Amino acid sequence: MRSMREVASIAMIVVAVTGAVACAAEEEKAESGVVARVGGVEITLTEVDEQARRTSLTPFQAIYDARSVALEAMIEKLLLEQEAVLRGISVDKLVELEITSKTPSVSETDVQEYYAQNQPRMGGRTLEDMTSTILTYLLSTGGDQAHQAFVDSLRMKSNVRVALDPPRAEVIVAANDPSRGPKEAPITIVEYSDFQ
Repeated sequence: MRSMREVASIAMIVVAVTGAVACAAEEEKAESGVVARVGGVEITLTEVDEQARRTSLTPFQAIYDARSVALEAMIEKLLLEQEAVLRGISVDKLVELEITSKTPSVSETDVQEYYAQNQPRMGGRTLEDMTSTILTYLLSTGGDQAHQAFVDSLRMKSNVRVALDPPRAEVIVAANDPSRGPKEAPITIVEYSDFQ
């Protein structure tokens, strides 16, 4: 015969296991799209998103922007890796050959011209004060352009297709709103104006 302490321990284990199974089931439901249950009614993540989208597109735009930046970085990495394998060299060597070596050098005249063209933005600082900053900026800009040109050429060669869609909001146009074009046009452009 079991002691009261053993019975209590077994009961606690049963409760813990039951709770863990219930939590796992809820997590599984959440992964499948159900995020809440009210009585017998389930609320899905899609329904939550639709409700939130009616309030504001800002968070959805932020998620899209973050995904877009991450996706572009992943695409670029793959393109460079694939091209390096094709040429039988490392990615670092490829970057050195196609980007670093093609980054235009910056002369003292370039720095002086940039300073002269942008003097109002220099905050009263002299050319001598700004030379190092301008030089770094011009080198960076030239490197970015060489980098982008090479990656763009790889994208064209590899026929990259992106299917990440930006967030969209449904805009309801009332029957009496001014409009042009056929009502069944596939695209509707809405202009908001504030006349005061």
